[in-house]
Amino acid sequence: MKKNKISVLLGVLSMSLVACGGGGATSESTWVPAPCDENFTYESLKDVERKTSYSTYLSAMPTTLNYTKTMQAENGQHIANFVDGLVEHDRFGNLVPCIATDTGRPNEDYTEWSFTIDEAKGATWVDANGDYYADVTADDFKFVLQVVLNAATASESAYLPLLIIDGAERYMEATALFYNEYKDLEESLRYRRTISSLAGKGLIDKNATNEDLDNILNFNDVGIIVEGNTITYRLIQASDYFNTMLTYLPFLPLNRTYYNENSVYFGTGTKILYNGAYRLTTRNDTKIEYTKNASYWDADNVHVETVSYTRLGENLPLSYARDEYEAGNIDGFTLSSFDEEGWDKYVKGVDGKGTIIEPHHDLTYSQESQSVDSSFMFYLNLNRSTSNPSKLSQCSSSEISNTNKAIKYSYFREAFFDALDLEIYNARNGQETLEQQQGQINTYIPKNFVADDSGKDYYEYLVDAYSEKYDVTREQADAKLAPGQVSLSTLEDSVAKVEAAIEQLKVDDPTITYPIIIEYSSFYGDQTTKDFDELFIEATNERLNGCVTDDAFNVKNPDLKVCNGNEKVKVVPNKKILSTTNYLTVSNTFDFTLFISGWGPDYGDPMTYAHTMVQGGDLADYIGIPEKGAKFSQETQEKLDIYGEMVENANKIVSSTPEKKVQRYKAFAEAEIYMLEELALMKPLYQTGQGYSCSISNFIPYRSPRAGYGLSSDKLKGMEILNEPLSACKRKALREEWIAEKENSVK
Repeated sequence: MKKNKISVLLGVLSMSLVACGGGGATSESTWVPAPCDENFTYESLKDVERKTSYSTYLSAMPTTLNYTKTMQAENGQHIANFVDGLVEHDRFGNLVPCIATDTGRPNEDYTEWSFTIDEAKGATWVDANGDYYADVTADDFKFVLQVVLNAATASESAYLPLLIIDGAERYMEATALFYNEYKDLEESLRYRRTISSLAGKGLIDKNATNEDLDNILNFNDVGIIVEGNTITYRLIQASDYFNTMLTYLPFLPLNRTYYNENSVYFGTGTKILYNGAYRLTTRNDTKIEYTKNASYWDADNVHVETVSYTRLGENLPLSYARDEYEAGNIDGFTLSSFDEEGWDKYVKGVDGKGTIIEPHHDLTYSQESQSVDSSFMFYLNLNRSTSNPSKLSQCSSSEISNTNKAIKYSYFREAFFDALDLEIYNARNGQETLEQQQGQINTYIPKNFVADDSGKDYYEYLVDAYSEKYDVTREQADAKLAPGQVSLSTLEDSVAKVEAAIEQLKVDDPTITYPIIIEYSSFYGDQTTKDFDELFIEATNERLNGCVTDDAFNVKNPDLKVCNGNEKVKVVPNKKILSTTNYLTVSNTFDFTLFISGWGPDYGDPMTYAHTMVQGGDLADYIGIPEKGAKFSQETQEKLDIYGEMVENANKIVSSTPEKKVQRYKAFAEAEIYMLEELALMKPLYQTGQGYSCSISNFIPYRSPRAGYGLSSDKLKGMEILNEPLSACKRKALREEWIAEKENSVK
């Protein structure tokens, strides 16, 4: 699931705005230590009044609610509250039934999975006014894939069913040929050409008949069988994790009649049906509002009646989140040390001895999170268009063409990524070293994503793979890969590595001219982001060239000489990106060379990450590695082929036994290390699901669904909000209670 970068571009502010809604401490309030009730439990709050409204901010408004097309996080977080699927996660992170009677019934070899709609729950579709439209049926789960996999839909999330559903690729390719490429041909020729093309791709027998093709085009050939209220998915290969995929967008149900009547406008305005906890009642450029779905099958677990999202402005003060909380306008916020007044008040305290781990204020809750969020990364667009599709680039077509030549070589990409000054980049996370570095990741798949049957975390497989590949100890490998740290080579080593890469480029492609211009998609419309990025760009240019490119932003190496135009590689910001709309335009047209974005896992297996980086994979358009039409250096193409084969071979290992799962994870870990170290497609940057944070909140914690993948963690059902903040002591007690309950919950 592609995670949009806008929320992070707005930096400390958007990460500080945890929640909104009303009630909170006033700016005049003073801290008075309160005794800690060690026997406090959730039951202690049974008679405490809850709020029925929730208001918060969004850094990016949704662009569409058409879940047959989108995979963008800013859309999915809302869709999760409007449409329920077969399964979901509970508040402990366990996969549990949602509309289905159970979490799925696989056959003996895991090549088929069956699910039955739980009629006792009475799941129904309602329109935007809350009026009954139809019952939710098994056919709704079949029809959604008929739409998603139709080539005309151009679905961003089609990759997921294509990976796993039998006949999915054949159906998509047939619709692309019959209804698009050959649509203007006479009917009999249209059939012959489509059958011939499918046969040439090994998707159909060369002697197939027109009737056989009709069977494919009618979706009857795809491995989805509906019998009454039971749906069965037939898979390409055995998969013990298939049911975890069903928490994501392309597997959500879709009513056939409603969609066929509204397909052109589906997902615009409030134009969808609702079977989830909420209905969308207001949607414009600045505001999104929900109302509780009174017909929801799990309505007793929806405690907040109305939800309001307001678009977050730009260039807001760093104290904005705290100010809003202290004014009673929001229900919680996370403290940032950039807001020095707030940090002194709620963390450091009057004696100045409070820390992010042991804050001073009685209301300030310090927690170390070890959850899984999106993995953000730097990557280069290896095949950037020279035609300026966004109309926002400052680079000439010749500059882009020249850069494309250089970054098609993996050794140059490796040297460039190594030169990125992550210490300076991470300075935007806070003024304390722990704040700055704790979100850093050095692998693509973070800790705590999945573990084998013995409890061994997948990260440990990455350590093993690195240790074996480079013949170092596990301790040395862990020191290289462990999250929460930045390990930079020295300035001298970085410059030497870039110089060696340049010398090799001169041999491999003498037509390349210098400097090689790397246009970075900085968000110049936000002053705070701009200020931090200018420092990061200068520090990186110094590590690329060994000289100062802009002395005004030289904060690390004041003794270096000025380059005076002698740079070999130069990072420059795109100064035309002045709004979130500009940023999304650049992103959606792939009109960048250096970009930051993230990937959140869609299901509970390493393949959800690994497949993003294969040629033609889930992020192929952003990295410039489409399956067809791309031109690379021979060594990069060979490495892309090797990585693709490693991923394919890993995915062929079916984790049907503990031993097989060990083999599968080992193979994926080896592929990931190869992609990071040899192919050099990206540079891991950070994920917000790890590290310490200090927050003040009116929420009762641990009541909503939690998950490391899919949409469940975006659901607001279960959420409970009080009129006053809970003390840190009480929130710690509730955490301990939750941990104990989680250990006893059904796995």
